[in-house]
Formats: sequence, structure tokens, C-alpha cells
Amino acid sequence: VLDELAWPSATVVGHSMGGRIAVEFASRHPARVDRLVIEDIGPLLDPRAAGFLIDLLNSIPVPFSSRSAARAWFDGEFQRVWASHPKKAELAEFLYTNLTVDAQKRAVWRFFEPGIRASLALGRSQDRWSQFDGLNRTSDLPVLLVRGSESNDLPRATYEEVLRRNPGIEGVEIPGAGHWVHSDRRDDFVAALRAFFARHPLAR
Repeated sequence: VLDELAWPSATVVGHSMGGRIAVEFASRHPARVDRLVIEDIGPLLDPRAAGFLIDLLNSIPVPFSSRSAARAWFDGEFQRVWASHPKKAELAEFLYTNLTVDAQKRAVWRFFEPGIRASLALGRSQDRWSQFDGLNRTSDLPVLLVRGSESNDLPRATYEEVLRRNPGIEGVEIPGAGHWVHSDRRDDFVAALRAFFARHPLAR
């Protein structure tokens, strides 16, 4: 993408699986990354962490006969199935917006579901301590690790261990946020990124 845009480098911000991709990219191509923000994902190997997302996908009867049928299901049955989830309304809206209409007028996923399932498994097939430990060790790459204080995906002990092992990584914990920090506490998340960018302005 950077080559196609003719950009020598960019600031990279990644959440969850996107955070793992961002760390992988920065590890392989540090000269192409100006600043790196990792949102609520760490190096720890925990295959159980994918369980919620797999259960979520398994609970949704895609394809739906139509978009209106999908809307009705998310407004009704989804709210019942996930009644105990504190963000069920936001989850329903997020998932609904990831549907598209195929040639048969059915509502289907706009993403490649087998690829998502494979990525969830592969992303937790090995720990990534070496990548986190190696960030900015051979460059001046500014790195910020953002954690939601209520997150189960990035336990506080792991967050603190990342910062201890690599003092070059800055950390910020957003009170009251879960895994979806940018959604749960949008203003606080944006403020944290702006402060980080202000501390590390681009040279050009």
C-alpha cells in the first residue's frame, strides 16, 4: 500500500488483530514506520482469547434471506443471545455493518469468514515476545501501547511486563475501557494519541 501511494513511511495504528499486523510490519520494515500505536493487544500466547470471537461468529446465522431479515435478527434474537454482554447493542451494529448483499439478494459477510477464523487461530499460535522486545531497539521508532483498564485481551500483568522488558515502549491505560478502547472511550483514546504524536512530531 505504501509503495502504491509512493509514501516512504507512515504512522501505523493497529487494534487487536490489526495491532499484531502493525507489530509484524514494524518488525520487518522499521524504516517504513514513523510512529507505532498498538491498541489493546500484546505478545502473550493465549488460544482461549479467540473463543469469544469464534462463539460470536458461530451464533450468527449467515446468510440471511435479506438485509431486512438480518436487521430484524440483530435487533431481536441477537439481543437475547448476547443479553449478558454489556456492549451488545454496539456489537450488533458493528456486525450488521459488515454485511453486504450477494447476487441472490441474501445478506452475507462482506469479509472472508474462513480467513478471519484462520487468522484468529494463527495469530495465537505462538507468542510474540521477541517482536515486542525488539521494537525500536535498532531505531528511534516511537511506540505507544494502549490498554483498556477493563480489557481481558491484554491483561494488566502482560501490559506491565511489556513496558518493563522494553523501556522504549510508552504505555497508557484508559480507565473504563474494554478491548475496544477507541469505541468505549473515544475522546480519551484520541487524546492519548494526540499527546503521543505531540511528543514525537514528524521531522518532515
